[in-house]
Amino acid sequence: MCRSIHGCDMFKMTGNRCIFHRNNAGCDEIGNHNTRMFKKLTCPASWSPMNEICYLQTKQKEYCANIQNTCLSHGGNAAEFYSKEEMTNSLTVITSNVYVSGRLQGGVYLWNVTGQQIDTSLWIPNEPAEGDCVQIWKANKGLDALSGFHFMTVLCEQVNDLSNVKQ
Repeated sequence: MCRSIHGCDMFKMTGNRCIFHRNNAGCDEIGNHNTRMFKKLTCPASWSPMNEICYLQTKQKEYCANIQNTCLSHGGNAAEFYSKEEMTNSLTVITSNVYVSGRLQGGVYLWNVTGQQIDTSLWIPNEPAEGDCVQIWKANKGLDALSGFHFMTVLCEQVNDLSNVKQ
């Protein structure tokens, strides 16, 4: 059976799987829903499972411009979060501040992989202030904008995301 997410019937049962509806009226004021629906995913060795998402904090440090390529080389993408719960869960697997997907484009912060705008509730107070890259500030439990010249580890993710499956 398909689940409703926060009262929004985004999915319907077709055969034995849930598929995404394109018409999501009522999900939010702009018709988008920032929660992902997942199918079971087995994490590779060295990756950490967390509520149907596999996370890996890289050992090597990178500059912001290289984070997506680094994650691709590990078999994933730079991490993106579509709810406070997703981001909070990721805090349990990181050991320090880490780069995540995200960039400043046209005055707006967007996730690199999906191109969706980053939810303002994920930022720590007074952020984003300046910078063209995004990190999780572990101690403050939120996102922080910073300049791309910092050299730090990256949080990668593997997701089997059903929300992009079309009818």
